[in-house]
Amino acid sequence: MKILYVNVIECNAGWGAEVFVDKGFRNLGHTTHCIDYRKHRDKLHRLFNELPEHDVFLLQRGDYFPIDLIESVRVPRFFWASELVSRCRDQDRLLSSGLFDHIFFRTKRCIETAVSYGWVKRDRCSILLSGFDETIHRMNSDIKRDIEILFVGSITPRRKKLLEKLQSDFIVTVVNAFGKELVQFFNRSKIVLNIHAEDHEDTETRVFEALGCGSFLLTERLSEENPFSCEHLVEFETFDELCDKIKYYLDHTKERETIAMRGYEEAVARHTYTHRADEILRAMSAYLPKLNVQNENQITIEKNPSRQLWNGSMLGMLYDESGNVTHDTEEFHRAAHRMFLHSDSSTCTENNYTPKRSNGNEIIYYIPRWLFPNNIGDSILSASLISPIKKRFPDKTLTVVCDDFLSQIYETNPHVHKVRGPYFDEINDPNYWQQSIQKPRDFISIWPDWHPGLFDLLRQDNNLNQMINTSDKNIIVCNYLFQNSFHPLDTTDTLPRLYLTNDDIKMAKECIDGCTSRYKVCIVVSERRHSEKRVDCSPLRYSEESWRQFIERLKTLLGDVTVFEVGNPINYHLGDYYIPHTQHIREFAAVLNEMDIGVLSDGGIHHIFNAINKKYVLFQAYECNAPEFYLMQANGTFDPSLHQECRFQCHLFSRIKNTEDRSKKCNHACYELDPRKLAEFAVHKLLEKE
Repeated sequence: MKILYVNVIECNAGWGAEVFVDKGFRNLGHTTHCIDYRKHRDKLHRLFNELPEHDVFLLQRGDYFPIDLIESVRVPRFFWASELVSRCRDQDRLLSSGLFDHIFFRTKRCIETAVSYGWVKRDRCSILLSGFDETIHRMNSDIKRDIEILFVGSITPRRKKLLEKLQSDFIVTVVNAFGKELVQFFNRSKIVLNIHAEDHEDTETRVFEALGCGSFLLTERLSEENPFSCEHLVEFETFDELCDKIKYYLDHTKERETIAMRGYEEAVARHTYTHRADEILRAMSAYLPKLNVQNENQITIEKNPSRQLWNGSMLGMLYDESGNVTHDTEEFHRAAHRMFLHSDSSTCTENNYTPKRSNGNEIIYYIPRWLFPNNIGDSILSASLISPIKKRFPDKTLTVVCDDFLSQIYETNPHVHKVRGPYFDEINDPNYWQQSIQKPRDFISIWPDWHPGLFDLLRQDNNLNQMINTSDKNIIVCNYLFQNSFHPLDTTDTLPRLYLTNDDIKMAKECIDGCTSRYKVCIVVSERRHSEKRVDCSPLRYSEESWRQFIERLKTLLGDVTVFEVGNPINYHLGDYYIPHTQHIREFAAVLNEMDIGVLSDGGIHHIFNAINKKYVLFQAYECNAPEFYLMQANGTFDPSLHQECRFQCHLFSRIKNTEDRSKKCNHACYELDPRKLAEFAVHKLLEKE
């Protein structure tokens, strides 16, 4: 990818975040063209007239950056609001401009502030934390730790007051340092203090840099975005608590050093600026026809999506009232501004919304994925309704309205007469669609939220067990059926179908042409959602170490086997090959179709296996998503003997049964699912005769 990166890289040479993120982009195989807008402010217009070809535009910080230059950019636009919204009000004009496809904020509170002002839509924002450069901020065990307590940073009135009070009881070294000098100070210190500049909670860059140098960090309570736990650093809230913890950790060297080492390992594993560059690239990929992040042993799917506008919108296509694709960029911007960024968009109601009605010979199936673009599993399962719809309306044509990503599924489905994107006036906020699934209407639609009547139905008689033991549906399919007045348990032929073309299959075979192993096994190293909390704070649904043990046992049992790590935007280097999930779902599915079996812990991709009639093993290694609810037994299987019986008392089971959720009180033994036995079960299913 070619990135036009506008920042202050020359003014902050050697130590600024933009220096390290730019390095991260290039380390990941991308090219950047950087412009320092502060240093060259007097000639920005000339520089923008001489720009090389680029795919995306990223503006960082942007104080007093000319609005007209942003408007002149004809590629997807991104803004990194790297300072707190409350502190840097010069960002307001950029945040409220409506000119950016996506904005990265420092904290959740910053997002809430911008949304409350009507400047941005929440689904076009994400949090981008600070990080550190692992080649500069490094641990040096040869340096003697001769500084007892260190504070590094600018001295605000709030910090000055606390530090002066602290210095009456302790020897505190206070410096303002950058680059190599900063690293020296961190490596010399027994305790590094982090104190907020203002009364607002934050997770400062200092946190990541200190941990990256292997320092013990004692910090004021961090903001809720803090990715670290008490295993990695120590927090305090009051001055007395601060003093007590300083005394304690100065006296307990071994405990202090253990925490520091765990913090260092966590920082290096997940929080370098190369990791942050990768997060930015993943966000950008949603707005581009394709994103190829090159890594060692990565298989890259090259073909472009079938239809995509230049700005890479999640809508894929926009239509005018005549049903023609619009390529008018000014009209597109007006529409996008109206749909996503206008402060009145959240007040849309059914009264000012006019979905297209059936012409009498047509059934319209709305899948408003433009409002939940990252939900791949629920999106794939939307295909489960195609057969029931055709059976209910055998004499009518079926039109599917969806985003470009899903259009790739339906354009090859023989039961679908027409696939189109939404008209301008069919775009709406979630409230309309969420309410529509509970009201009679003359069109079909789905929404990825539970219909309140579904759980009541499953509580009756033996309905829950009947749903679990049905081969062609799971709880999500039952939910979609219920939303559209189909009986969830009586409706048949609900297995989703994805029809691959000869070109899709040919491309997939070419992708893995170099793999000659007898067996091909793919694993999906799923990350947990931010809403799903684990008591051990692991970002994964199954630990990296467990996956390694699984692969080791798998290779011992099968011998001639190649393991493909698929689907994740991050390469954890666990498999022999890495295949990222691409923007073209059929091509990705075609690669999965070349596998002999898949092994995964939910994450949505197993629904692709359902749609292509491919074997997979599903397992549960944390509190959420019991396999019984999300499996389809036509293709999927799991081993109950590997799982804890207490799963019937937590998460959805407890909600459906109206019982207490025991996951908050248990010992979380599900985290320890045996990887070796899981591998043995997967091999058994792989070799099992049809």
